[in-house]
Amino acid sequence: MIGILKLSKLWRRCLPCFLMANRGFDTLCIKNYDCYGFDIDHTLAKYNLATLFNDVYDAMTKYLIAKKGYGRDAFNFDKDFCTRGLILDLELGNFLKLSKNGTVLRGSHGTRPLSHEQLKEQFGKNVQWRHFDQLVNSVNNIGDRYRIFENFFDMPIGVVCAHVIDWIDRKANWEQQEKYNIWPDVSEAVEYVYHSTQFKAHNGLFFPKWKDETGLYVQKCSSALREWLQKLRAGNKKMFILTSSMEDFAQSSLQFILG
Repeated sequence: MIGILKLSKLWRRCLPCFLMANRGFDTLCIKNYDCYGFDIDHTLAKYNLATLFNDVYDAMTKYLIAKKGYGRDAFNFDKDFCTRGLILDLELGNFLKLSKNGTVLRGSHGTRPLSHEQLKEQFGKNVQWRHFDQLVNSVNNIGDRYRIFENFFDMPIGVVCAHVIDWIDRKANWEQQEKYNIWPDVSEAVEYVYHSTQFKAHNGLFFPKWKDETGLYVQKCSSALREWLQKLRAGNKKMFILTSSMEDFAQSSLQFILG
């Protein structure tokens, strides 16, 4: 069995050392290594993203409708808005795509695109995002300021947030609010759906379906990949998984993927 290590903040300290240690390498020969680490997302796991996005979105919105009083008319899944690497400025209700130096390349308010002139009005003539330095220094989500949508299980949450912002604006005749406070409600839905106990408890609106019909969400690996992993093990190589997923979820998913 491949060992599983849960990703923590330790990687932020380890990764720079690893990069510096390997900076002088011109070539990489994988046979020279005794230990092999794998991520799960699109490394060992190839997801059926349309189904994954849709069902995560449905789970989140069912909770918000039933528990937080949002209207059913607020939600209609839009797969085209599922984009990796977006940042939500929670106070402004704006989704942003940034350059490497923090310049806002494009943005939307909820799902409604913002023109370059509108971006300049909000961020100044240089269109520089105000929290960029904090983001670079922390590489983390700041609950009341911004949220990063960085992986496949995060991306549908971004669509949920965009539709909540649209719903609030629509109720106000499309007048933009001075400040938005959507994250407490959305965070509660995320906590319910993704909480670390929900997979084992067969609860949470999403995990039960994943457990019962795993093949809807992820594909079995190829025989070539399975044979390569077996060859590594036969050669006394050590293998591990480095993941931010819960261990029981990762174990169950890998059992299906690897067979």
